[in-house]
Amino acid sequence: MIEHARPAECSSSAANNAGYMRLSAIMPAMRERYRAAVVQLPVEAILDPAVRDEVMALNRARAIAAVERLAASERGALRVVVLPACFLQAPLPDRTPEALERVAITLPGPEIAPLIDLCRRHNLYLAGSCVERFPLLPGWYFHSGFVIGPDGVLIRAPKAQARSVPHVVVLKDRLDAYRAVAGPDALFPVVETPIGRLGVLVESEIYVPEAARALAAKGVQLLLHPTLHRPRTPPRPLEAARRARAFENRCFVLTANHAVTEGRSPATGERWRVPAAGGSAIAGPDGHDLAVIVGAEEGAATATVDLGATGGPAEEAAFTPALYRDVYCRD
Repeated sequence: MIEHARPAECSSSAANNAGYMRLSAIMPAMRERYRAAVVQLPVEAILDPAVRDEVMALNRARAIAAVERLAASERGALRVVVLPACFLQAPLPDRTPEALERVAITLPGPEIAPLIDLCRRHNLYLAGSCVERFPLLPGWYFHSGFVIGPDGVLIRAPKAQARSVPHVVVLKDRLDAYRAVAGPDALFPVVETPIGRLGVLVESEIYVPEAARALAAKGVQLLLHPTLHRPRTPPRPLEAARRARAFENRCFVLTANHAVTEGRSPATGERWRVPAAGGSAIAGPDGHDLAVIVGAEEGAATATVDLGATGGPAEEAAFTPALYRDVYCRD
């Protein structure tokens, strides 16, 4: 049964350089049933570098407030939340290297420290993405997915496939150089946590079946998908892609989209708004949506994650990722 979320209040090489950190070898027993959420937020764009920190603080405060409300309503059962793509920065109208340098952040860094504190307070895991500056490769900028938790940054995963904007590196184009400094496990990292094995697809990577398959072959159980999906003619099949990736790989897929991107012109002071397509949702391993936000309003959708459901019935064994490891996981 799908939980249709209502707007606003609704709910229903070093390892670190490679893109993730390993949790303590003494890990609490895995929790197989818990609540998960995707949050659809308005995101303020950084149109004037002079107010970079102010805008990021506004976006961060919105995200924290939304997660705090969810944590309270779920009464301790909430363990994982996905936020939209670039929820701290928004897409940049000026995509020159100079503009990227002014707004980029590092992982970890001071911009996400309050979010890590949030995870510690509520013992949860949070995913999103950002324009990232990578200190080991000066002058390179990534659109990187990340997962943080009570122990800090667990995954940083630069977009590896699909397209990106000018001057933002996609790993497939510079893979050897990236692996040389980030390590052999840098591509499509998966981290094991007390709530299961987590991985990230960034934005349009959801349309690349091989990207999800690579994560599934590493045992991913929750595929976390921060995105920015705008209305198009003809529309992109985001719903179909999300549900297909979940079914193909016997995992949960959690997609969080923008509600709207907005900003203030530094030249005129006028406000502008660019609508998103909304439709944030959680799909289960059977390929059906468990919770959906209908429309592009601000809000959240929640569902119960049952890790016992990721195995699937025997007649669906052909869809298990182990069958195709030799195809999708060769170096």
